[in-house]
Amino acid sequence: MFVLVTYDIDTRGGKLDLKRMRDVSKFCEKHGIRVQNSVFEMNFDYSSFLFFKQELNSRIDINRDSVRYYILGNSPDNRIEVSGRNDSINVRSALIF
Repeated sequence: MFVLVTYDIDTRGGKLDLKRMRDVSKFCEKHGIRVQNSVFEMNFDYSSFLFFKQELNSRIDINRDSVRYYILGNSPDNRIEVSGRNDSINVRSALIF
C-alpha cells in the first residue's frame, strides 16, 4: 500500500524535543522517501505498515506531537500531482544508490 506520512513534532521544549524530532525524521527516512521537511512517501505491505506505526508511535510524545497517515491504496499512479519542482523518487521502482 502507498502511504503519505506527515508529522508535526512540538520542539518548544528545547534540546530533548529536537532530539525526538531528529529521531522521528531518521526513522521515517529509513522507510520512505522525504518529499518535504516532514512529509514522506512510503510503500508497505499491511503488516509492515502496522509495525511502522507502532514503532513511530513509540518515538513521539502523544500529548504534544501528531502523525498523519494518508493511505492512497496499492498504487500511487494517477494519484499524485506536483506543481513546481519535483525532486521525488518513485518509491515503487528499484532504488540504486
